[in-house]
Amino acid sequence: MTSSGRLFLYSTSPAPHEAAILAAVPRAGSAHDPIRAVALRTAQEDPSHHDLETLVAHFATQPGFPVVLVDSGLRSRRDAFDPAVVGRLATAELILVGGGSPTRLVTMLGGTPALAALHRVHRAGPVVAGCSAGAAVLGAGMIDFGRPLRTWGWLPGTLVAPHFGQFDHRAWLRAYPGRSMIGIPDGAMARVAETGEITGLGSTPLVHLPGR
Repeated sequence: MTSSGRLFLYSTSPAPHEAAILAAVPRAGSAHDPIRAVALRTAQEDPSHHDLETLVAHFATQPGFPVVLVDSGLRSRRDAFDPAVVGRLATAELILVGGGSPTRLVTMLGGTPALAALHRVHRAGPVVAGCSAGAAVLGAGMIDFGRPLRTWGWLPGTLVAPHFGQFDHRAWLRAYPGRSMIGIPDGAMARVAETGEITGLGSTPLVHLPGR
């Protein structure tokens, strides 16, 4: 595993595990200081303000966990080189990588200072929570619209498959021999510890499949 921080991976909504995600955030200052959270919504071409308000409703209203949540401002590949955007990611304690197009996430961020800052800050300990496409890109690879897609590869030996059960997972395993798969059905959430151990939260079980 190339990333030493904590990951939370899910397919649809973080509910009802918002408190578990926030509790995993390492605090550099006082527990009374707000958690600095950033929403990375680059997977959507035109993310709505309502989507951001929904995230705020999930994470900035949890008792005992003060949170200030802002958008990353990363809409285009040019933004991924903007020092203000990079700085926003570099100082975050919690980064929420939203769903949409995994290809867009890979294209917009691949080889940029923003992705380097995101990976660097996560290796230092802050939490990254990926939803749908934001979860899939953290794995070793995936199939997107029938074609293999090289993802960020933070979990180099594992394919992260959100919405498990809604596609042919065997095609993923054939395309990436030797990789195992963690299937995340809708309603399930996976927690990846600093050791690389993957466990499920809630009543919907994860699906662990060995590599071919």
